[in-house]
Amino acid sequence: MQVLISPTSVMNAIPQSQVPLIQAALAGAAGTSNYFRVRNQLTQLCQIASRTPAADWPTTSTQTGQQTSTLTVGPMSIAVATSMSGAGSTGTTATGGTSTEGSAQAGTVMVNGTTYNVVGSTQITFSVEQYAWVTECVISAASFVASVGTLQSLPSTVAQAVVRGVIGGVSALSSGGTAAVTAGEADSAATEAVAGASDAEAALDVAALAGSFLGFLGALAVAYAVADLILHQTQHRITVINLTDYPITWSTPYISEGALQSAPSTSSSSGGTSVYVTDYVIPGMQLTGPPFLTQVPAYSSADFQFVSSDTSGLGYVMEFTFTDTGSNTAYMPMVTFDIPFEGDNSLNCVFGSGPPTPGMTPSEVNAAMAGNIPLHAPSGWYGISQGQNKVTSLAATSPDGKYRVTATYDLLSGQQPDPTGSSVGYFYNSIIAIQPA
Repeated sequence: MQVLISPTSVMNAIPQSQVPLIQAALAGAAGTSNYFRVRNQLTQLCQIASRTPAADWPTTSTQTGQQTSTLTVGPMSIAVATSMSGAGSTGTTATGGTSTEGSAQAGTVMVNGTTYNVVGSTQITFSVEQYAWVTECVISAASFVASVGTLQSLPSTVAQAVVRGVIGGVSALSSGGTAAVTAGEADSAATEAVAGASDAEAALDVAALAGSFLGFLGALAVAYAVADLILHQTQHRITVINLTDYPITWSTPYISEGALQSAPSTSSSSGGTSVYVTDYVIPGMQLTGPPFLTQVPAYSSADFQFVSSDTSGLGYVMEFTFTDTGSNTAYMPMVTFDIPFEGDNSLNCVFGSGPPTPGMTPSEVNAAMAGNIPLHAPSGWYGISQGQNKVTSLAATSPDGKYRVTATYDLLSGQQPDPTGSSVGYFYNSIIAIQPA
């Protein structure tokens, strides 16, 4: 029997509940540092989970049959709550256009021409201190009614299979060492996780659940790659967050110093070989959620890593474009990062259709024009911006006042621990957020 587990998540998904954490991070300095600290802790939690067998996750049961398995590591935890249809409560479900509390209600859903019967639902919560990431899934089985009944009568077996799927998902990410992990790799990890299980448990397609975590945990994968990059003199990790309703396209950065080490990518498998293709689109806000569960808003992010040589700093411009389809207006925010070999870091933000730069004097504008420097071309913009705003947070608003781009640093100069805490170096973290003003 094949089982479908439908995730709520999208690639590098940011649930709406985490927007306050992001807004606090846009103040720069300690706010940005805290954002990446929480992410790094979440990464460490996933690494521990990948090494912890499902049998070692303490499990509790309610009178209604809900099974909750929890892995706790200090102030961090992963809780997996699974309910069969009509039993327990894993969240708010939508049935016939109305919302009710409880697990996913009995029903059917068609995916790629195959009809599946809903047999239950699961809610997975990743927690770090007061912050939580939650994803919900519907568990459904292909049309074998007797087998569906068997699964519903074995809630603890199903719950253990779901935990194995969670382990398979985080294992695929932690072993991949890259932001791009194929569904096939996740399937393989999940298949290994379920090896030796009972026939009833093996009937659950835990590989599907592992695949779903590629979206939910995709934003964390780049943190695993960082540990292999610490040898470089200066490293700069950037998370770009799209808080608009529209997809944002990023362009290949103009680089004056340094190199782009990693960027968002998608992958496919051909003949047993994974092929990676750069993904230039950061999706806008999406309502996500599987059938029978309430749709929830989620935003998207993308991670980048820049590195320098041992004898130079970093300097580059990131350019983005998006169109507000409601007003049919195009926008082109640009952000400059200047991380010199010596001295304080600086940054600048601008919308390509707006003024040349906040605070730019008329003589500076004339000098740029006389030198035939395109004020809004990345190369010209870098020359104008280099060494200007030595601050940990800066924002610019579009000429029509509708959108704002904000860029931050966690540190202006000096050294700090790398994300793994294993060494100290010239490692800097930044956020670029594009959002309604």
